[in-house]
Amino acid sequence: MIQYSDDAVQYISHALSPAKVVSVELNEAEKVATVKVAADQFSIAIGRSGQNVRLASELVGWRINVVEPEKDAAEKTAEVIDVSVKE
Repeated sequence: MIQYSDDAVQYISHALSPAKVVSVELNEAEKVATVKVAADQFSIAIGRSGQNVRLASELVGWRINVVEPEKDAAEKTAEVIDVSVKE
């Protein structure tokens, strides 16, 4: 069960649980959310074969990019592409 929120940041964070989200940046014009998680939470957030982030994306209606900030400033990214939301 996912707790609904009118606040997109909170809703996206709840949808990716049990992963602990560090921050969520929204691009409202394109409905894209960039979610930062700690290194030990990255695999939990994306799930096996990207299943967790794909389901969260469908649930909230946003494309979700999960990123893990690394020490050398490069970022490891998992991106969900072409998620169609049925209304």
